[in-house]
Amino acid sequence: MVFARSKEKVNGKTVVAAIYRGSSSVVDFISDAKSQLDQIRDPEAFGGFYNAGVNSTNELRAYIKGLGLKKEETILFITGHSYGAVVASLVGIMSTDLAERNSIFCYTFATPNYNRLGMTGEGMKMFTFDSSEDLVPQVPVGPNMDKTGTPVRYDRVDMKLNRPEQYERFLKLYQYFRDNKDYDSDSDFMQEEYSYKPAIRIPVKNTIIRNHMPYTYMAFFLSELPDEEAYACLAERA
Repeated sequence: MVFARSKEKVNGKTVVAAIYRGSSSVVDFISDAKSQLDQIRDPEAFGGFYNAGVNSTNELRAYIKGLGLKKEETILFITGHSYGAVVASLVGIMSTDLAERNSIFCYTFATPNYNRLGMTGEGMKMFTFDSSEDLVPQVPVGPNMDKTGTPVRYDRVDMKLNRPEQYERFLKLYQYFRDNKDYDSDSDFMQEEYSYKPAIRIPVKNTIIRNHMPYTYMAFFLSELPDEEAYACLAERA
């Protein structure tokens, strides 16, 4: 996780950002899978993702306390990808003692389903972004498994067929984030690869994993911005 605060105040408040990364190793994937299985087996258990949310909220609470910020002085901006998206979502709905509900903003990407144990993000600005070609946001499936926030879904095939201009921009951004590698060689851009029907063979390495990667979501998100704003983001990154 990474915490940061704004140097300048926004509407008289200090913005505190909390960013949670997704899985990056085999050990992480095993841990994630165990968390999901634990909650499927016992939806009422306070374990798995929930414990990660509690621990991460406590870390954020300690950070804000160290800054000396009061609840009414704080705006929270929380984001994460994949496993980090679940953690970010839970931190958001557990942080009502750190900021007013209307001052909590949570944007998550490729968020797996999880058990909220009755907690809600009511009154908060919470959005969850996912790609229809990404399997991760569709699992795990079980009692009480869902997400918190307004869903925003991207469909790369629909973009390719019905919004060719945006699709072209997406490809350029995707190519940029992949260090300008030739996207023509990537099988996940071939329309016939997009079916998850059992009768269709899907190259896991080339399709499922790439559909889930952070740079795919970054390209989706930026492709919706006006040209000058999207490419300004790239200029800042460079």
